[in-house]
Amino acid sequence: MVDYDCLTLTIKTCQRTKMMKCEQLEDLANKRKVNFEDLNIVVGPIERLFGQGIKGGFMDLDCFKKSEIEMPYEISKGIFVTPPLIAIDSVDMPSPAEQASTLVHEYAHNLYSITNPEHESKYNKDPKLKDTDSDKYWHLYLTDEDERQAHSEQVKFELKSGISVDEMIRNKVGGQVTKDTYNIALLFKDIIDDAIADMENEK
Repeated sequence: MVDYDCLTLTIKTCQRTKMMKCEQLEDLANKRKVNFEDLNIVVGPIERLFGQGIKGGFMDLDCFKKSEIEMPYEISKGIFVTPPLIAIDSVDMPSPAEQASTLVHEYAHNLYSITNPEHESKYNKDPKLKDTDSDKYWHLYLTDEDERQAHSEQVKFELKSGISVDEMIRNKVGGQVTKDTYNIALLFKDIIDDAIADMENEK
């Protein structure tokens, strides 16, 4: 078995290695009237590579500055990265299918940051909000326009991959829908319904 710290690649490399096809991302860029640009991708144990508390996702210059990550940053011996990039945690998402789905989500964030540079998300202003008021956190998270668009594109990708609506909802709430996660499921189902409607209109 090959022992490695991480895998660095690009979206186009993902396409060539069959990790995913990026036509959806190219179409999304065209729809938002943004030139499709390849991005560096880091797949690996993100918190170990970048530091405690960093879970990955779309990492732009502002993210590097807020997390006090030096640039260029050496993620492994002789491998340096600079923002913007997409970091995918292989610990939480070990399968290529999960990683491809996450890539679609995070690239949508990249496009949103280009078309809406002044956008500020409210759900992450208080790092303790998810623990102190879970309902408020999830409402802010799943009604945030940047997150809604990113989740919508991810939903479209997963539907085309054969994942059912029920499975997507269970994945979002961490298993079965319960009294505590019912509101989260409703908010996410609303995103799914909008994504399905978009797909019907795009036919």
